[in-house]
Amino acid sequence: MPGKQDQTPPGKIDGPFHAAGGAESEGEGKKASPFRLLPASYPISDEQVTATLLVPFMQDGRVLVIEHAERGIDIPGGHKELSDRTNFETARRELFEESGAMIGHIAPCLVLKNDQYKTEAGDPTYMVVMTGVVQELGRFTPSNEVVARHLLSPEVFLECYGGDHAEDMAFILQAAQQTINHERGEAPEFHTGH
Repeated sequence: MPGKQDQTPPGKIDGPFHAAGGAESEGEGKKASPFRLLPASYPISDEQVTATLLVPFMQDGRVLVIEHAERGIDIPGGHKELSDRTNFETARRELFEESGAMIGHIAPCLVLKNDQYKTEAGDPTYMVVMTGVVQELGRFTPSNEVVARHLLSPEVFLECYGGDHAEDMAFILQAAQQTINHERGEAPEFHTGH
């Protein structure tokens, strides 16, 4: 049974979750998005979740981002490993491995449905997007995959984002910011100093 810190908060995000994922058409150098952005409450099985993404905010509102060797500036995240018992464990592990940071309370904010990759049974796969506030910015060690970490304002992060789907990332960041605002208003234990 998940603890209080790992429960999905009540609805936060309004609007067309399909606006970025799935509806973007190719043109003017844009790649069509393979994702359909869904609310965090969307019902999926653990077997269908292949990866997590994490939008880690600092106390001052900046975003902790990584500089991936191939993709450039991006948010931390990665695939589930057999040792990960929950999506929360995957998110925490990936953040620490990629940035050296430890995060406090984590809240899901979106689910990304990916129709390009299927399970062995032919079902779609999903990525869970989460957010939280960094509690400790530990030592960063560059690797072949992640060459640097940066603390950027949300606006600068979106300008520097190295991925193919900037509209999706802008929506993900908006959802994460709304989730953080909601969590801070409802959960005093979310703040550091405990």
